[in-house]
Amino acid sequence: MSSSEMADKLGLHSLGQRPWYIQKTSACSGYGLYEGLHWLSNNISNLADSCSYNHFPNPFSRPHKIDLTLIEIENVILL
Repeated sequence: MSSSEMADKLGLHSLGQRPWYIQKTSACSGYGLYEGLHWLSNNISNLADSCSYNHFPNPFSRPHKIDLTLIEIENVILL
């Protein structure tokens, strides 16, 4: 399968401005492994500079409300 076919099947073109890259590799020979990891390490460091941790909600930013309503069950038969 070609790289363009792979990108189409994975829907990578719909990711907008997010960087992506397809590196042909071989699990048996290791062909392309270092090239793919090199691209990944370069792009992770570039993304770290522009990334903000505000993308994820802070679970402690608002008080949690727990509903402690008791439910009364009548005529419970245990066998």
